[in-house]
Amino acid sequence: MNISITLSGPLRDYYKTTQSLRAETVVMDEGSRVGDLMAYYAISPGKARFILVNRHRAETGTCLQDGDHVWLIPLAAGG
Repeated sequence: MNISITLSGPLRDYYKTTQSLRAETVVMDEGSRVGDLMAYYAISPGKARFILVNRHRAETGTCLQDGDHVWLIPLAAGG
C-alpha cells in the first residue's frame, strides 16, 4: 500500500529520497502501523512529538490504510 509521509523540522534529515518540505511516498505492507513506518525511517518514537494521519492525531499503533498521509512533527524548542 502507498503511504505518503511528511517529516518536519530536523526529522527531514530522515527522508530516503529527498530532503525538502514536500512529502514522499513509500510502499508498506498491508496491516502496517505508524510504528512500522517510523522504523522504516529509523525514527525513534521519542523524536516525533506529534503524529498525524490524514490530519488526525494518531499513535504509533495506529493502523495505516492505502493512501494515508502521515505527518511526523518533532517537539519544537526556542524562545
